[in-house]
Amino acid sequence: MENRKLYAIAAERMIRRNRRISWIPEIVHVHAIDSANAKFVFLQDVNHQKNYRIVAVGPVIGYHVDDEHGEKLRA
Repeated sequence: MENRKLYAIAAERMIRRNRRISWIPEIVHVHAIDSANAKFVFLQDVNHQKNYRIVAVGPVIGYHVDDEHGEKLRA
């Protein structure tokens, strides 16, 4: 488990309003071994499979920890 790094997934979330579809950009962070594993982890959530499309995946270069346990991060 110590080989995992923090990856950022640039994705678009589908919004349906009255027969009209819009795509909203989002950044989701996951811990993974590599970019393929990051996609796999992201797509484990059924909601992500149905309502998201992945644009890009890459390791996070820099981030700040907002709490003592490392659970709240920001870029």
